[in-house]
Amino acid sequence: MDNHENITLTEILLPENNKYVKQFSSFSEEKQLQILKLGLSTFTYSTDKFKTVINGEKEDIIDKLTGKHTKEMNDINSINSSLQSTIRKLEKENREQQKIFKNTLNDKIQDEKQSIKININRIYGEKIQELENKIHVLEEKKEELNNQNHLQQKEYYEKIIQEKKQSSDEINKVRLDYQEKIEEYRRQMEIFQKVNQNSTLKGQKGEDIMYNILIELFPGCQIDTHTSKEGHKGDFSLIDDTHRGMIESKNYKKNVPKNEIQKFYNDIENNNEIDYAILCSLKSGVANKPKDFTLEFINGKPAIFLHKVKNSKKSVYLAYTVCKLILKNMDCFDITKEENQIKMKQIVKSYFQNHKKIVSMSNDYNKNVNEMLEKQLDDFNTILKLINMTS
Repeated sequence: MDNHENITLTEILLPENNKYVKQFSSFSEEKQLQILKLGLSTFTYSTDKFKTVINGEKEDIIDKLTGKHTKEMNDINSINSSLQSTIRKLEKENREQQKIFKNTLNDKIQDEKQSIKININRIYGEKIQELENKIHVLEEKKEELNNQNHLQQKEYYEKIIQEKKQSSDEINKVRLDYQEKIEEYRRQMEIFQKVNQNSTLKGQKGEDIMYNILIELFPGCQIDTHTSKEGHKGDFSLIDDTHRGMIESKNYKKNVPKNEIQKFYNDIENNNEIDYAILCSLKSGVANKPKDFTLEFINGKPAIFLHKVKNSKKSVYLAYTVCKLILKNMDCFDITKEENQIKMKQIVKSYFQNHKKIVSMSNDYNKNVNEMLEKQLDDFNTILKLINMTS
């Protein structure tokens, strides 16, 4: 500590970016002093040595260096000459080898070309021969198929000719059959037209059928026929001494559709001249009226829907009678009340059901009696055969 206090420091400026300075700065102060000491010693020795070479050893060193350089140059020239000779020799050998290689390569190329050509000719010759064989086989198959085709065409044409002949025979047969049927129909039409001309019916249209039913059932009433241009009057008006009824005839194969029923309602509502209305379906039922002889009241007027009137003509007279009874008792029976209408519908429904039962029982009775009569006749004929007599 005391020694350091007596030391005088000095400042040395060195380049900041020098790597040696940076390395030197990284050492401690003691190391730095050692480096300076070692460096100075080396520098002093080197300087002294250099001065000695300059003063005495310089000539010897120069002579040695000159002799060494001369020898090295001679060696280099000798080596260079030897290398030049070797290069020329190698170039000559290279040219000869290139010539030999070129000749050899050309020969090999020609040989390879010839070999390839021979192989190609052989391979393509085999392929051509194979294809010619296949073509020959295909030609034979083609000829065979042509023969088969001609044979099949011949059979087909013969079959067509035969079928055509059969078809022609069948067509002629059918034509003759239909000519006979047409002739039969023509005869029947002539008979029908004759019968139709002598018939009291005015036609087979639905209105004509209904008109004849009304004439048959109501000989004492006035029956007016209306056209479609006469709005809200229906097909017929049935007029007696006290009331006017509207009769609508429908000739559908299926049930009378809803739009026709709505039109029937509209006609009743917009015709103040009528007292009652009857819708008669000649061949079918009525939509939304599953029961025959359905009674309704439209604007206080009784309306009845009938099914299959063509097969049950008397149901029209029965409906007319029910409507007349309702109208006759309207003074003592308020028909505008819904409860009275319901009671009336139930009574009519029950009445008509009983009526149908009576008719059905009567038909069954007639059927049973007829069956018994037929059986009795058969038994009698059997007895006659037993005694060798004809009936």
